[in-house]
Amino acid sequence: MSLDKYFGKTWTREYTCHSLASEVWEDLTGRTMAIGQYECIDEPESPCIVFMSNNHRKDSHVGIFVDGRVIHLSVRGVQWIPVELLKMGFKEVSFYK
Repeated sequence: MSLDKYFGKTWTREYTCHSLASEVWEDLTGRTMAIGQYECIDEPESPCIVFMSNNHRKDSHVGIFVDGRVIHLSVRGVQWIPVELLKMGFKEVSFYK
């Protein structure tokens, strides 16, 4: 599946990283993304949900791991970056399936 249709999306108060992750997850799996239904996995599997945080007391950021990269929405727009680069920007990165 091509992810091209997501790259024009922009962050707003109504459309956040969770909105994008939910759309991508549903398109890839045919299921809605309901937080709390998934178990943590040690290594990413395509597709899987990725939570990122710089401080365990702050809200998490979320994206979807697909084919070796994570697609997520930041205030700069949609990014599709390798996990290694993502880990450079966040203290905590965890994967859920």
